[in-house]
Amino acid sequence: MTCRNKKIFVERQSAFTLIEIIIVIALIAGVYSIALPNLGIQTQTQIADSLARLSSDVRAAFDLTVLNAKPHRLVFDLVSGEYWLESTDSDHFYMGDQKSEKDLTQEQQEEEQVLFDEKFKEYEDLAGETFTDPLSEDEILPVSPLLRAKEKLMPIKWNKVVSLEWQGRQLTDLLIITSIQAEHHMEPVVLESVEEDNRAYIYLLPSGYIEKALIHIHYRKDEVEIDQDQKPYSVITKAYRGTVEILNGLVEYDSDEMNQIE
Repeated sequence: MTCRNKKIFVERQSAFTLIEIIIVIALIAGVYSIALPNLGIQTQTQIADSLARLSSDVRAAFDLTVLNAKPHRLVFDLVSGEYWLESTDSDHFYMGDQKSEKDLTQEQQEEEQVLFDEKFKEYEDLAGETFTDPLSEDEILPVSPLLRAKEKLMPIKWNKVVSLEWQGRQLTDLLIITSIQAEHHMEPVVLESVEEDNRAYIYLLPSGYIEKALIHIHYRKDEVEIDQDQKPYSVITKAYRGTVEILNGLVEYDSDEMNQIE
């Protein structure tokens, strides 16, 4: 091969290499142009699925409450986005007019039970000891209306519902609960003021009623930081239907309007 032919071959080889590079870049650009929209669609689908599951879980909790004829409550962890269902065997739970500043943590509920037991022990001591009838050998318990009312006076004990349906629930990592305002709350439970293990409850009654509540859900930017560039969601419970309405944007809690919710 002459020098001139070698030069032409090298030039052609360089030209082919350049063309190949351009083709590779074009292919990469094409892949990104296809992948990016799909990532957006995938994100929206994930969020839609998470909100739809929350909606169906509320309805399932409502139906289970009526079916089992015992009070239940949905428990939400604002920081992690986890939520689960609890129930009580107590037959004297009711929702009165008294409102709470915030819902008790699990530790605070346990402390409340310990304090009650310690206090009630004083009344049991005052009532006297159990003694045995010498004739019938039957044990005779102290007679006291207060002792008889112990079950109704003690703090309500809630147990986590454990079943295949309620093994654990969590909003997608893309979303974060920023506030929950329920009927029994004086003020909304907001993310900025919660303790590490603080929770918010929404109660359900076996008569076929879920308390009126408003949940604000934002896009998550960081562990506890919201994405202000994305439009949030508002979730409103329908008291007598056991369903929720999911709206785009923030809806403010108005007690008068919430009282009209059916």
